[in-house]
Amino acid sequence: GAAVLGPTAVRGTILAWAGAAAGPLLVIEDCEDLVLEGLHFTTAGSPGEGDVTTVNTMLDVRSGRRLWLEDLGAAWLAGDGSAGDQGVCTTFVRIAAQAEQVTVRAVALQQVAGEGVWVDGARGVELSLFIAADSRALLRVTGGEVAWLGGGGGNSGGRYGEATAAVQLTAGRLYMAGLELQDSAPTRTLSVAGQVVLAGVN
Repeated sequence: GAAVLGPTAVRGTILAWAGAAAGPLLVIEDCEDLVLEGLHFTTAGSPGEGDVTTVNTMLDVRSGRRLWLEDLGAAWLAGDGSAGDQGVCTTFVRIAAQAEQVTVRAVALQQVAGEGVWVDGARGVELSLFIAADSRALLRVTGGEVAWLGGGGGNSGGRYGEATAAVQLTAGRLYMAGLELQDSAPTRTLSVAGQVVLAGVN
């Protein structure tokens, strides 16, 4: 159905976590040919008043193949997310090594304290139309193979302290077709300890 998330109207389903800090909120395991679309994650509480919950990981993709994740989002349920280093979550989506052929498309995140997407060994991951505002990193790769097909991020590293880089690659391979950063982007766009094939950076 239709619901209101902060100042923005969204279409789809909102999963709101109102309990103690926990995570992951949703686990994908041993699935094939799965389409997950129109889910928006949030935590309850009023930022700045000490009662905000930060979930460790919102979406944990542990294993499976041919997974399509589209029109996903995360943001505060209330307030503007100004509660120090707290965010709606530390990591929005983690994709583990046992997952293959994962497409993440049309993701819009706000107040993610750590990274928007963490590729932790998965192969055949494609990201596109991906925006993570007010986060330490848009993407972290610790192994595997990722193709960034286009997208950007605003305010990366702005609210939760200085980021190492908008995209952090410690192992694996990254194919990047385009990246646009806006506003208070970190000093470094890329932090690389693996292999990067780069087509365009604005």
